[in-house]
Amino acid sequence: MFKIERDRAGARVAYVRMVSGTLRVRDRTAHGVVTAIEAASVGSPAVSHVSAGQIAKLHGLRDVRIGDVIGTTSAAKRTSAEHPAGAAGSSPETDAKGTAGTGRTKQTDSAIGPAGTPGADSSAGTNGSAGADGPERAGDSTGAGDSTRAGDSTAAGDSTQADDSTQADDSTRADDSTQADDSTAAGGSMRAGGAEGYTGELFAPPTVESVVVAVRPEQRRQLHTALSELAEQDPLINLRYDERRGEAVVSLYGEVQKEVLESTLAEQYGIDVVFRGTTVLHVERPAGRGRALEVLGQGDNPYLATLELTVEPGPAGSGVGFELDVPIEQVPIHLFKTEEFFRDALEDTLRRTLAQGLHGWPVIDVRVGVTRTGYVSPATGAGDFRKLLPLVVMSALSRAGTVVCEPVHRFRLDGPVGTLSAVLAVFGRYMESSLIDGPAFVVEGRVPVSRLRSLESAVAGLTHDEGVLEATFDSYRPVPPPYPARERWDDNPLDRREYLLRVERRLRL
Repeated sequence: MFKIERDRAGARVAYVRMVSGTLRVRDRTAHGVVTAIEAASVGSPAVSHVSAGQIAKLHGLRDVRIGDVIGTTSAAKRTSAEHPAGAAGSSPETDAKGTAGTGRTKQTDSAIGPAGTPGADSSAGTNGSAGADGPERAGDSTGAGDSTRAGDSTAAGDSTQADDSTQADDSTRADDSTQADDSTAAGGSMRAGGAEGYTGELFAPPTVESVVVAVRPEQRRQLHTALSELAEQDPLINLRYDERRGEAVVSLYGEVQKEVLESTLAEQYGIDVVFRGTTVLHVERPAGRGRALEVLGQGDNPYLATLELTVEPGPAGSGVGFELDVPIEQVPIHLFKTEEFFRDALEDTLRRTLAQGLHGWPVIDVRVGVTRTGYVSPATGAGDFRKLLPLVVMSALSRAGTVVCEPVHRFRLDGPVGTLSAVLAVFGRYMESSLIDGPAFVVEGRVPVSRLRSLESAVAGLTHDEGVLEATFDSYRPVPPPYPARERWDDNPLDRREYLLRVERRLRL
């Protein structure tokens, strides 16, 4: 999907480029059922199908976003490299060429890296769950996949204790916080994948963010509505709204995209805005392996659910990987109907939680595995799992530790050979190769995004207004401690007391 627009009724219309196969009206996809197909050219009639090599407009896909793929991605990845415009569209910063009085800079956002990817104790509960003590405990009618003590008011009157009433050996501390012996651990630079708002195989991730403020305070709600609509069309804007501070924050590729967004809001929505500061978007990667467990009815777990999970580094560029590895009797079928729905619900909460790691930055290249769950039927609700999961995830992540990494761009600078010595005095520390070709030189290297803006400003003076600097996202590179931190805007599951107070206060309101 490379473009989203809306029809007269306000429904989404998605532009798709077919790489292979055929898509027909009434076909079911992960984003909905295709209700109508139009050829992409203006005034073209509706058609019954769209085949490989064609571009069409699809109706009926209610939750589709730019960058989404229908079907398998192997062919799309090959074609996106051959036809980047058709496969991925253009981000506002792609091919943006700015001339700042003197010197010229060009920043492109090519597709990079591999695609982001999206055994524990069996509890002696009910629903046929045979725990460590054998099947004779499995007949309790309460249906508890991981039941509490019988005296718990949510249990169904069983006078015996479930075998999980003993204290878990790892409910408050982890034994698995040792450093992972993994070549992808945070000791070197890494390819991008799965960063906040990053679709992985088609787009490079945004590398800066900024607060957007309406010039007229009375337009604050209108601004949020307008930004939400723009974020539907371009998910890499990655809009987040901090309710406590009343601020809208967007992810960006650079200064040119700020200008594009500012003019779009003014012309299409009548809202004048200003951008308040620009912050480099760091990411976090797990430094090792951690495990955490919360048992229903034990310790200070206030929720009617049991969760055990592990967190460990994933391959570079893998994004957030999730696996549900529990027996079927530990799946609350009365709530989620199928194991797949339960898995999807957990993964959705997991991804929202990992948008802020230990230092407030999105966590990437991480594998999370749920190895044990439990519940009491019918008392346990979906909210018990949704509210408990952030506590368990952040507890495991704290034991694993994280390394903060900064985005790095690969650059190419062309200029007259007579200015090379002056250029090397500034760019030399970032240079990896240089070439003199007659009257011109080419210098290439990698530079942290935090330094890129100052280098762009220096090009004009260094090259007598004849140099051209191009920069493209390359990788993430660990930064030395103390790590930069981003202020949290969530309920802060790192602080258990604060998290519980915020969650319960919001429910009462």
